[in-house]
Amino acid sequence: MKNNWHSTFKGTLGAYHIKKVGTIVFSKVESKSDRDDHNFIRSLWGHTTCDFAIIKSSGLSGGIMAIWDDSMFRKHQVLDGEDGFIAIYGEWIKIGVKCLMIVVYAPQDINHKRSLWNSLTHLILNFHATSIVLGDFNEVRFESERLGSIFCKCGAKIFNEFISNSGLVDLPMGGRKFTRMNKFGTKLSKIDRILLSHHFVSKWPNAQLMALPKNLSDHCPIVLKTHSSDYGPIPFKFFNSWLLCGDFPSILSHSWQKTNNPNSSAHPAVD
Repeated sequence: MKNNWHSTFKGTLGAYHIKKVGTIVFSKVESKSDRDDHNFIRSLWGHTTCDFAIIKSSGLSGGIMAIWDDSMFRKHQVLDGEDGFIAIYGEWIKIGVKCLMIVVYAPQDINHKRSLWNSLTHLILNFHATSIVLGDFNEVRFESERLGSIFCKCGAKIFNEFISNSGLVDLPMGGRKFTRMNKFGTKLSKIDRILLSHHFVSKWPNAQLMALPKNLSDHCPIVLKTHSSDYGPIPFKFFNSWLLCGDFPSILSHSWQKTNNPNSSAHPAVD
């Protein structure tokens, strides 16, 4: 089953690592299958310790699936009455933080997008707590986020207004400039995102986003970490090429005298 599941499902992935809690994964899949067999879905996860929410595909429109570790995140309610998104309200068990997870698969039509953005804004503002909105938005914010395809100023304007009106934060993303590439490598775009409410950013101000290399899908997985890595003080380094610089002896002498000056504001670590 696992050998051919990627021919039926493709999409983006958001993994949230919370210190002292673990990793929770929500995936947006462009599912062209109407199958929702529990055992099949759990086989995609790899083990039985998971829960999920799903919207089946309709016609040519793909479905949406979210899968997570149910020992980390407890589902309270699923909202799936609208086209283009599925919302899971629940709680991170070990830290007791209630959260609204919204997985998006936006339509192509700009009017349908406008309606989706309005629905999401209403949902997020009414929840008024930690919210994470992720998935394929089928829209970019700036012209620089598209390469090889037409940039729609109107669509970008509406999308940016949605982010602003919903009070969401779009963190800088490392790893990749674009999140989606066609099979010929001629069209690239940043249409996949993880947007955060200010409640999340306030609780985890060092949160980081990273786009990983794509594998089975034409979309890159996106990882959200709630903390940055601190490897301690940077070790001292000396390059022999510095000795070839004529000013090096005078610079070294001046710096050394400044460091040993009792009135100097040098860091205590150099004493």
